[in-house]
Amino acid sequence: MRKNLLKLLMLACLLFSKSVTQAQSTPPVGNYIVTGFFFTVPPLGGPLSLVKTLTKTGTDKYNAHLANIGGAGYQFDFGLNTSNHLVDWAPVDSTPLSSGFMTLDNPGGVDYGYLHPGPGFNDTVYNNTYDPATQTFYMHYGYHGGGAATDGQNTYTRQVYEKWEYDTVRIISFTPAVAGDGAGVIIKGRKFTGATGVSFGGIAAASFKVLSDTVIRAVVGTGASGAIKVITPHGSAVKPGFIYCTRVTPSVTIKSNTTSLTICAGTKVTFEAMSLHTGDSAKWQWKKNGRNVGTNSHIYVDSLLKTGDSVWVLLNSDAPCATTTTVKSNVLVFKVIAKVTPAVIIRDSIGEHICAGTRVKFTAFLTNGGLHPFYQWKKNGINVGTDSDVYITDELKTGDSIKVVVAANIDCSVADRVTSNVIVFTVSERVKPSTTIEANKDSVICVGTPVRFTAIVVNGGTHPVFQWKINDHNVGTNSSIFIDSLLKSGQLVRCKLTGDAACSVPDTAISNAIGFVVQNGKPAKPSAIVGQHIVKPGLAHVEYSVTKIAGVKYAWTVPTTSFITSGQGTNSILVTWGIKSGLVTVRAVNVCGASEPVTDSVSVSAGLNAVLYPNPARDMASLQVSGYKGKVEIIVTDMTGRVMTMKTLYQDYKMAGQYLLPVSNLGAGLYIVTVKDDVNITSLKLIKVK
Repeated sequence: MRKNLLKLLMLACLLFSKSVTQAQSTPPVGNYIVTGFFFTVPPLGGPLSLVKTLTKTGTDKYNAHLANIGGAGYQFDFGLNTSNHLVDWAPVDSTPLSSGFMTLDNPGGVDYGYLHPGPGFNDTVYNNTYDPATQTFYMHYGYHGGGAATDGQNTYTRQVYEKWEYDTVRIISFTPAVAGDGAGVIIKGRKFTGATGVSFGGIAAASFKVLSDTVIRAVVGTGASGAIKVITPHGSAVKPGFIYCTRVTPSVTIKSNTTSLTICAGTKVTFEAMSLHTGDSAKWQWKKNGRNVGTNSHIYVDSLLKTGDSVWVLLNSDAPCATTTTVKSNVLVFKVIAKVTPAVIIRDSIGEHICAGTRVKFTAFLTNGGLHPFYQWKKNGINVGTDSDVYITDELKTGDSIKVVVAANIDCSVADRVTSNVIVFTVSERVKPSTTIEANKDSVICVGTPVRFTAIVVNGGTHPVFQWKINDHNVGTNSSIFIDSLLKSGQLVRCKLTGDAACSVPDTAISNAIGFVVQNGKPAKPSAIVGQHIVKPGLAHVEYSVTKIAGVKYAWTVPTTSFITSGQGTNSILVTWGIKSGLVTVRAVNVCGASEPVTDSVSVSAGLNAVLYPNPARDMASLQVSGYKGKVEIIVTDMTGRVMTMKTLYQDYKMAGQYLLPVSNLGAGLYIVTVKDDVNITSLKLIKVK
């Protein structure tokens, strides 16, 4: 039955609950209070609970005291909703609720109640939607105004969703769920005022403080894992899930991949954090000179460090029971050295143009090489020498190249090895200077005669120096020519040469010595000539001589048809006589001139005589004939008797006494020359040479 002043229908819907963990699975008898107001539809602009109090008086018996909404014509419907959303409303029914099931108190209005044809508003419904762990359920109801709905269907003006809890001591939550000795735990719930005890896993807290009716701060003692329990004058509340742990202190130490905190500019440094008790989700914050760098990682890499830069890391640990959450590592402070470029040059002690066998010292000048560099000298690319900045050799040849390769021993070198400049040599063979002097006069000269000496030089260079000497006394000038007209017997002339030729060893040389016999005038007249005074035509090897005087030469002359075969210039000669008589003359000769002559008269006896000269002959021979009668016949035959030449001369022929005999047409060999006149005959041997 509906009333005109107020039709009220309340729908109480218990929407959801957590799994049942307590023995009592239905709402206990007692008072319930609103602990959460969720929403209204449409929004009212703020919380509005139409039910002021809710009390369970017994099984399936609830009394609800409604707020005073006043007026008439309002209808409240109530029903069951199985979710957190406003759906599945039960239909309105006119059957009244059973007596005492729910008392609806609406001051200023009329209380009515109706019973649903469905499951109904009873403990069975609560059993399905009640959360025994928190002793809460949700109320979901609606109301509308505007008169009675005859068909049982109405449009709701407001819909309300509320959370109700059993009005007793309750632990709703605590944090942290894991803690150790001395850790503070915040416990939230209801009706904590006047609490007399708090325990963790059955062991009393070290201390606790009631901050409000809903908050307690407790300090864990030795503790044990299990439930947290709060004891108050109103009763006790227990909530499981606390885990007791041993307290730990997080720590972190960083190291770098470098062997030293002194590094080279641009070095890629990897920092690694080594830690204890970091937890499962630790956070890392790297710091460089106090500024945040890097990422949330235990590794940090930096290649831009400078001198004085400091690096550390802050660890935010989430380890259970950590004594602190944030710890700072050790600090690494770096010294950064600028990179250096080693360089080396070499120099030699002499120059690139040297003489064979010259001892050459090479010195390496190294910069940025460090305290203990390693030197490797190379000759024509082949290793030589020792680990030293000096290399010495006397075995260089033309084209040889010298360099050094140095392994630097200094921090932050841009190169491990450097190569020097290359020195290439031109090597000249060593030479020995020498000089020979010559004079334009023989060894015997006349006093006052100018003598010209010339020095002939070998390996003297381009500008040699000459020092002439007479008996080791310096004379003359720096010239290859020396002239002296005041020489005396016994004096020796030499020349000392100082050469400037490259690689001259030694650089001086002494010439040969030249001495003279100096004569003071012409020689004396020779002694009388000793020799035959009467000879036959053609007589050979006739000797004529005078007394020998040292240092004197002799000049001899004989008649024109005769000739001197040997001894000219000496004190004794041999003569082959012709057909004419005459004088043998001799003069003593020296460099100053000739003496007065000495003569000796020689007569040639009568009869047919023939003289042939020169013999041997090559092209022409002269045949002298004397003492002949009438015509003269000349016949040349070879050794077999074959006539090679025949010629007849007559007395009145001007050449009858001397005939030039051509022999160029004859072959080399021995021939017989026969000469005969009208009375006599004579033969001569002729040797023909090529």
